[in-house]
Amino acid sequence: MLQFGLKQSLNVLLVISIYAFVVACLPQDTSTQTPDNGLVPAQIKVLEVDGDTIAAFNGEIAVTPEARARGLMFRESIPKDYGMLFPFDVSQIVSFWMKNTYVFLDIIFIDAEGRIVKIHKNAIPEETTQISSGQKVNTVLEIRGGLSDELGIHVGDTVYWAQ
Repeated sequence: MLQFGLKQSLNVLLVISIYAFVVACLPQDTSTQTPDNGLVPAQIKVLEVDGDTIAAFNGEIAVTPEARARGLMFRESIPKDYGMLFPFDVSQIVSFWMKNTYVFLDIIFIDAEGRIVKIHKNAIPEETTQISSGQKVNTVLEIRGGLSDELGIHVGDTVYWAQ
């Protein structure tokens, strides 16, 4: 009886070991994992008050504190169809600066409902003066400087995005 119990235990242990090995070798679902750079690809759209799409960007979402702090620093150029989103867990007054940022940016402040509440146009490269939202926001969108005027993006328009 003791031998049967030991043999049965060894068989169970062998089956568990094989199962663990097989599971470890399977491809892992990385859709919910944060990439090393803290940026997640996103499709971003800006809609006018009447619902017409006025701008679409292929961009990224800065999902980690490090990615939010780095933002668009050290980039030599920004494509016309690119935007970077900075989401925040709670509505808050936020400030951005342009230290180590080499291109002009339009900084678009967005409230909890997705509405644009402020646009700071053509933020000056490498300027260290704080650019404040002036009111509580949940998200900030940065695009190439001058694009908000060129594309007709205004306060009151709505921003949507999907990963």
